[in-house]
Amino acid sequence: MGIFAFYGLIIVMVTSGAVKVIGQAMWRKFHLLSYPTFLLAFFHGVFAGTDSQALWAIVFYEATVGMIALLALLQFVFSIRPKARENLPQTPPARRR
Repeated sequence: MGIFAFYGLIIVMVTSGAVKVIGQAMWRKFHLLSYPTFLLAFFHGVFAGTDSQALWAIVFYEATVGMIALLALLQFVFSIRPKARENLPQTPPARRR
């Protein structure tokens, strides 16, 4: 799991530095790899980490998962709203007499 998380991290980092070359739309698709990359790194740390049973590690894991979940939820909520507004029927401007 750890090596796949590392590969995902490399892909996200390289494409983040190449936004001008690959374009914003392609960058966004590659950047979505950060979610499964985080999960792979998290599970690697929990199941293969030597300190994963220590209290500080448990608190660290819970805090990072909580923050990532909250930020992902906020990103999802706020990325839906503009698209919903775009789909509303457009009313023509009022005519002046």
